[in-house]
Amino acid sequence: MRNCDINKDWDVSSEADKTELMVVVEHSDTIYFQIDHMADVLAWTQRGFVLGCQGVGSISANPPSSTAVDLIEFMKRVYDFGTLANRADFNGDGAVNSTDQSDFNAAYADYQGQSGCNWVHGDLNGDNYVGAADSLLFNTWRLYHINNPNSWVSRTLGEAEPMDALTKP
Repeated sequence: MRNCDINKDWDVSSEADKTELMVVVEHSDTIYFQIDHMADVLAWTQRGFVLGCQGVGSISANPPSSTAVDLIEFMKRVYDFGTLANRADFNGDGAVNSTDQSDFNAAYADYQGQSGCNWVHGDLNGDNYVGAADSLLFNTWRLYHINNPNSWVSRTLGEAEPMDALTKP
């Protein structure tokens, strides 16, 4: 990481089966890790990284960078914990628009009929299965948001183990 151990006194020895590597994403690391979408967070977790985020300010003045708030939203969906700002914002980018529909449809197409899934895979009702009920639920939330654009209805995902996303398909 950028803030290196200048005294070279960290003990980094480890046993692979007992060690997690935490990456704390802050203002300078978003561009480095290229995390601008929920799928980017999932990709890093599937490589074995555990992501964390701190701060609520803007990550960078240069679009299409994310804010720390967006990164937290991404991670809530991947790790399946905490309260989402808006349940209709499927991809966690901080806006409810047609991209959410496209992203949900893509996840639904990939995981339809599968169990062992969480929010990022399209299991919106938390029954551990991606099916027609999830599609109906998402479309209900989208319609509600379209008819009430200033209503940001949050949703609590619950308190799953943070590593759940790594054990899912």
